[in-house]
Amino acid sequence: MRLGPHRTIVILVESVLMVTSVATAGELAAQPKTPVPDAAAQQTAKKAAGELFAERFKQAKTTAEKTDLATDMMDAASKIQAGSADQYVLLKIARDVAAATGDAATAPQAVERLLEQFDEPAAELIGETLLTAARQATTSAQHKAVAEAALSIVGKLSDADQYETALRLCEAARSSAQRAKLFPLVKELTAQIEETKRQQLLSEDYRKALSVLDDKPTDPEANLAAGQHLCFVKGNWERGVPMLALGSDAALKAAAIKDLRGAASADEQTAIGDAWWDLAETKQGQERDTLRLRAGFWYRQAEPNLPRGANRAESQAAIGGTGKSGPQQPTGRDRGSDDSCPVAHGESRTGDAGRDGPVSALGRSGLSFSDIFVEGRRSTHTDDSRQEWTVFLVDD
Repeated sequence: MRLGPHRTIVILVESVLMVTSVATAGELAAQPKTPVPDAAAQQTAKKAAGELFAERFKQAKTTAEKTDLATDMMDAASKIQAGSADQYVLLKIARDVAAATGDAATAPQAVERLLEQFDEPAAELIGETLLTAARQATTSAQHKAVAEAALSIVGKLSDADQYETALRLCEAARSSAQRAKLFPLVKELTAQIEETKRQQLLSEDYRKALSVLDDKPTDPEANLAAGQHLCFVKGNWERGVPMLALGSDAALKAAAIKDLRGAASADEQTAIGDAWWDLAETKQGQERDTLRLRAGFWYRQAEPNLPRGANRAESQAAIGGTGKSGPQQPTGRDRGSDDSCPVAHGESRTGDAGRDGPVSALGRSGLSFSDIFVEGRRSTHTDDSRQEWTVFLVDD
């Protein structure tokens, strides 16, 4: 692995936490959800809710009073028959009441409870809720809550191909961040807007490419467009790599062909990783990060097969002490590492890593992939075995 002083990639396998998270997610996914009640049942439930909370609606004038009303309605919903129209309507009204006051904390809670029980499009519903809250927000605290909540849902909207909603939410969240004077968040949301626009264009090109591929399955331009969307937007490398190998971009084509051929040894696996990493160094932004992740996938395959005594030293040189670090990341304490470890804080020392071929990726120190923490951009990837792993990248 040919990683120089500013080319350090570190993989941390989050085994225990990952297993717990995946098990929980699997249990939730396995639980059948109730279909949304029909219009007639909802109308009857709305009438009942209106009668039950009529006085509260009249009395709730301030933001605090309306938030209390929404909270009480959520509590009432938890005490009635699960999956009933009455439960659905109470949660929807609670969401509407909270969102109408600009409460971006309580409204999503109502949505979360609703989604636990009912079969609704999650990202779209949360996105629309936050858009309403953004329009009604008046205080700095409310604008802050909108901006922070929005950033966490935009990616899910893009994953669901809801690009227009994602862009509207990003714009509203950026405005809220500006009003709350959260300028780092303004910058982050601006970058997210540009990334979402890029993904939207790739998605449009993908749809056009599919229609071409129906008649011309080996068309280079159509394969490139389809492969870029699948790999760089959807993260579906299994489907996307063969298309990149048939595509018109020579550099992507060469790396994809190596990827498809696979590898029987650690040296060959490292060479494939190097091909993707070298290509990443010619790109910028999210595209560069995505290519680095693919490189990391192959480096991870190689690491267990490298000679134990030979994969230790040069990582120390590669992560040594120029003091260079990437964008803001959780501290060593947040990641469960020792705060006293210099590597956890992005320190690095210039060394001669990269001279000895594949083994130089980890080097000959006393460290392995999972031992090293490097400050930088954090990305999550799920490999073909469905095991989640995390990559910390040091920016150039």
